[in-house]
Amino acid sequence: MPKSGGGGSHSGGSHSSSGSSYSSSSNGYSDNDNDSYSDSHSSDNYRPSYSKDYFLGATRYVYYDNRGKSHDYYGTKAVSQPSRSSLIKPIIIALAIGLLGLCFLVFSKQVPEKVTATPAPAAVVDETGIFTDSETARKTLQKFTDETGITTYIVAVRNEQWEPYYKNMEVYAYQYYVNLFKDEKGLLILYSEPTIKDPNFNDWYFEIMYGNDTVNLLTDSKIEALREGIQKELVKWDNQPEIAISTAVSNIGVGMMDTKTLIPSIVWGIINLLIAALIIFVTVRNYRKQELEASAVPVKKDARERVCEYCGTHYIVGSTVNCRACGAPLQLTKEGPAEEDDADSTKQD
Repeated sequence: MPKSGGGGSHSGGSHSSSGSSYSSSSNGYSDNDNDSYSDSHSSDNYRPSYSKDYFLGATRYVYYDNRGKSHDYYGTKAVSQPSRSSLIKPIIIALAIGLLGLCFLVFSKQVPEKVTATPAPAAVVDETGIFTDSETARKTLQKFTDETGITTYIVAVRNEQWEPYYKNMEVYAYQYYVNLFKDEKGLLILYSEPTIKDPNFNDWYFEIMYGNDTVNLLTDSKIEALREGIQKELVKWDNQPEIAISTAVSNIGVGMMDTKTLIPSIVWGIINLLIAALIIFVTVRNYRKQELEASAVPVKKDARERVCEYCGTHYIVGSTVNCRACGAPLQLTKEGPAEEDDADSTKQD
């Protein structure tokens, strides 16, 4: 059933519609984490803890990153190997978010469709003698109808035809629409003025009715623009209301059928893709981090740091027999003067 688009009058200005719608985690220790954390793979009520600093009963663990740099932590046992589910589940979620983002981008281009490919002809109906150039107005309306597929009518009536019998002109316009159109693909602008006009003030009114099938093109903003446009044009063209109304209709049709880019859809699409990429990046990084932490080996609490004489990479004594950077056998490494104290302690041992 038709919807009210509001209307206006010479005395009271334009008004909006009355509102009537005539219708029927990740696991493991990380250098950026807090000072301690719990291993989610523990059993029963016992949850071994880890820390960057020594605590009573803890063992020192050392592992190496992909560049051969050493890292250590303290714990009651080494970090557990990460489960595959901790990698797969977040990635599946990220892919779903990314797919949603792609959908936003794909549908960010909106190509308007005509309401109907074969609309009925537009018309200017006047049995009152109010209009003086109905043919010019009809041609303007027909162009709008051909472009949008919305059959458009301008109808002239007298105030005396509805004022004594209807609560307001909106109710009368609704009844006129349902009698005029047999579908929901039309736009009706009803114009009314008194039979005997006051030469000093023409007491005219107008109302807009449009079908539910037109709302994809006749959006709220377009109807608002039409209502305001008719009010403005009628003030300018008081002696030719059909020209005023058809001009307002033509004005809202400009660009109506152009392809539109929905900026919010693009923004949401980009945001979703960035979120998906971030989830994948953080998940893979944390998974790889826990894998490295799980490869840690226990060393003495006071195990010292040494330098590989072949490539200069630092390592922790007792954690590896080969340099993790160049692969050189560390047991052949000679200690330099800067490490003399450690060398003496080694000899004493």
